[in-house]
Amino acid sequence: MEAPLDFIRVPELDGEVFAGKAIALDDAKIIGFHYIPRPRGVEDFDQVYIARVVGDSLIDERIGSGDWVAFKVTQEVEAGQLLVISTPYGNTVKFVYPNPDGTVVLQPGNRNMRSQTWLGEELEVRGIQMQVDVVLIAA
Repeated sequence: MEAPLDFIRVPELDGEVFAGKAIALDDAKIIGFHYIPRPRGVEDFDQVYIARVVGDSLIDERIGSGDWVAFKVTQEVEAGQLLVISTPYGNTVKFVYPNPDGTVVLQPGNRNMRSQTWLGEELEVRGIQMQVDVVLIAA
């Protein structure tokens, strides 16, 4: 099927990203493809994927459990970006704030939840949030 105008074809990953407690995500297994509106400012669409968010740590950002979010694979981090981060306990979606001492603060978008501080070497960036609550069209 050809992509509709102004839409791109992206993979859906097996698993979910967690806005709350980190849980493992099998980011190597693609279980399907969907078309989503073309994210603004993205040139390389080969590195965009979608995943369903579970949990309520981003509710102040209007990202709720069950929302689909598009992410772009990246290893570059700037303070305040909303990223998918792999922790020793699995993957989670949080705002990221690197510190000069090598620690990284993962900040939820829910004022009722506490931030988490990790050693930088314990974390791996999986992607940066591109678009929230995407419209899916089956591929």
